[in-house]
Amino acid sequence: MSKELNDFIALEAKNLGYTVLEVVFKGRSGLSVNIVLDKLGGITLQECSEFNRKVSLWPEKSDAAKKGYTVDVASPGLDRVLKSDLDFKWAVGKKVKINVAEGTEGGCFHEGELKSADGKTVIVYSDNGEDIEIERNSIVKAQLSPEIKKRAKT
Repeated sequence: MSKELNDFIALEAKNLGYTVLEVVFKGRSGLSVNIVLDKLGGITLQECSEFNRKVSLWPEKSDAAKKGYTVDVASPGLDRVLKSDLDFKWAVGKKVKINVAEGTEGGCFHEGELKSADGKTVIVYSDNGEDIEIERNSIVKAQLSPEIKKRAKT
């Protein structure tokens, strides 16, 4: 069931202009499907909810589908984790936090604007005004670092 359902999810997302960031299948007796979607400009809660309904009503006739399955559709969030080359390229120009493996030159934590990313390195313009080149294979975790703006008091 998971291959057919995964193909259905990919096709529906493409038709709606969404990017599937992650699909995770869990469970043995009942299946749980966790989906993370995004789109240019961000995805709304309503769009996630509507996509959830589409996947929940998927007309698969397999034994696994007859046992039932649950679906959870979510956005990547403000602090989206960056994993793939596509994630890093998408995040260029955005503020990021990057944890680097211990023993790597330059320390183990960098924060700033992601200036560039390719399959081997990323360059971060750090908050202290310097470009830091980081080898992708030394990155333990990379994620967006959302800037929360406070409203002016009126």
